[in-house]
Amino acid sequence: VTTSILVPCTVRTPGRAAIGARHFNEVIRKMPKGAVSLAQAGNQVEVRYGDGKGWSRFPLQNGDEFPRVPELKGDAHVSLAFGVGAILNVKSGKTIEIEQRTGGRRFWSPADMPLDKDWATPTFKGEVTNRGHGDIALAISFTHDISDAVRAHAESDPNIGHMLFVGLEGGPSGRSIQCGRHAFMMAEQIAARIRSAVGDMRPRPKVHIFIAGPNGFAFFLGQNQAAIGPVAIYEWDFEGNRNGAYSVGLEFA
Repeated sequence: VTTSILVPCTVRTPGRAAIGARHFNEVIRKMPKGAVSLAQAGNQVEVRYGDGKGWSRFPLQNGDEFPRVPELKGDAHVSLAFGVGAILNVKSGKTIEIEQRTGGRRFWSPADMPLDKDWATPTFKGEVTNRGHGDIALAISFTHDISDAVRAHAESDPNIGHMLFVGLEGGPSGRSIQCGRHAFMMAEQIAARIRSAVGDMRPRPKVHIFIAGPNGFAFFLGQNQAAIGPVAIYEWDFEGNRNGAYSVGLEFA
């Protein structure tokens, strides 16, 4: 498990280095609030804090010997975003920010913006396939309408008996989700609706999820995977390598 954070700083000489976590943690524990200065001194790193009155040195490691930390970008596949959310769920104890590139490069979190009553709210519409029983297809149309494509897929899948279409008041658009808090709230509402639809059904049906929306939203929905139950996340074949249709990108039992 790797945790990555971004910290604002003033850089005099750009570079890359690795510092032993155990040594650095011992220094951090005794630091007062305030600026911290890090500098390379030969094969050691010098850390100064408390207006320069406190300092420590410990060995510096070659950063090129360590792999780059994977990043979840706003242009990653939706199944990957959902999957990372399922792993780093609320029980992980981590506060996660997602780099979202809709409307410019921003970092989304569940409390990044004040609540706005004018934010778009979800709409729900249920349908049944010609089988009338089985798994649930969840179609989320936030950036564009995928209802017809999901309906066609559901009718061709013998395991799917129910469909739930989620849209937005006012219709889909590329800027329908305003921020991390908006995405988080929408994910919570959709997860609650799914739990209500599943109810006491045993065995719990698999939920087949199709998302046309920001990956920041997919991440927050993924954090609800345990509550939703078994899921399959689908990817649309934009490149035309799989007959221009949906296929499973990731599954959670």
